[in-house]
Amino acid sequence: MTRYAVGDIHGGAKTLRALLDRLSLKHEDRLYLLGDYVDRCNDGKGVLDTILQLMDSGYDVRPVRGNHEDMMLRNCTGDYNEYFELWMEYWGTFVRPNY
Repeated sequence: MTRYAVGDIHGGAKTLRALLDRLSLKHEDRLYLLGDYVDRCNDGKGVLDTILQLMDSGYDVRPVRGNHEDMMLRNCTGDYNEYFELWMEYWGTFVRPNY
């Protein structure tokens, strides 16, 4: 079994998929994802979709929540903290719904 650790993907779904192609991940391998899947690049949803697809396909993926996911979830649930304004100023526009 090979173990891999990847962190700070920050919305780079295309880069994540290219990395996974190079790793040639096998089902017996273990992939640790160290958070910060969203923000900065514009495809956080693609990153999350890729992670879920890997897990649904039976790969041993161990994702942990990073501070960017924490800020995003706090914004969505109304559990604001001292980082709320910072997150809204720099990254919140990427996830605001279009009503």
